[in-house]
Amino acid sequence: MDDLEPDATPDDVPLEQALEAVARRLAGVTAAVDGFAERQQDLLGRDYSEDLALIHQSCEDLRETIDALAQKPALVLTPEMIGRQIEMAGRQVRKDADLALAAVHNNLQNAISALATITGSVRTVKRQNQWLAGAAGFTLVLGALGGCIVLPVIDWVVPEGWLWPEKRAMSALRRGG
Repeated sequence: MDDLEPDATPDDVPLEQALEAVARRLAGVTAAVDGFAERQQDLLGRDYSEDLALIHQSCEDLRETIDALAQKPALVLTPEMIGRQIEMAGRQVRKDADLALAAVHNNLQNAISALATITGSVRTVKRQNQWLAGAAGFTLVLGALGGCIVLPVIDWVVPEGWLWPEKRAMSALRRGG
């Protein structure tokens, strides 16, 4: 009725024109219904096995992915379990650090002992050198005193007939007698 004049009432429209308008409308509705029925037949007659196979494969892939994720430790762990693992790791790190610290302390003590021993050895060697120098000086002094005091005393003690002082004098002058 769109082809009719907008101000016209149904009584004013000639019958032939009204029938023609109704026929056009009916033809449009019939074409629409036929087109819909054709599409329905296409949809019903279509083979969906490929689409269904793709959907099935996607579902299988999804199931496998979910199973794989379910096996991951991160999804199995609870916050309490993670907390315990962190606490255990912290204890292990502290234990390792304590052992390393004890080893370093032990090494330091050994180094200090070695240094003390070396220092003591150096002191001992120094003290021994001082004693040797003192003993050498004392021996030198005794030797000098012995040569100055003991020889004349021996010369006085021995009999005069031995002529030691004279023989020593000739020896000093390098003359044989």
